Amino acid sequence: MKPYRATELCQLDGRSCFGCCGRKWGTKEEVLVQIGTNTKELAEIKDRMQFRLRADPDDVPHGTCRNLVFDKENEHALCPLHPAQNNGADLRVGHCDINYLCKTAKQFNKWDREKQDKFIAFLRKYNHDLYDYSMHMDQNIYFKEFKKEEK
Repeated sequence: MKPYRATELCQLDGRSCFGCCGRKWGTKEEVLVQIGTNTKELAEIKDRMQFRLRADPDDVPHGTCRNLVFDKENEHALCPLHPAQNNGADLRVGHCDINYLCKTAKQFNKWDREKQDKFIAFLRKYNHDLYDYSMHMDQNIYFKEFKKEEK
């Protein structure tokens, strides 16, 4: 099994994808409300390890990880346990599937740079919000549409 390799699709042009932070997603409204609830809980708890420990990893209301929060502007989703938020310390270890990559990201990582650039140009045609970008990525919709256009 190849080791996890992040992809620029996770954070592209100011878009953030949270597709790997849940499963069996609820409606857009349910998911965004849950992320808002998580954000308030993080503000109250402050300590990230205590925040992590407040819920079991399988406690995913509306398919949403209980650790997924909004940034300060409520424009992007992020994981406060991710190493990018903790000076390199990965607080997800032992709690999350840190090696998960969606099918789209896995395929993208296999392509040469020229094809990756074409896919990124394809994505830039869309102005999807946080939820729709994440769901299209996670459900492999962008990849399937790109393959159709390629033919």
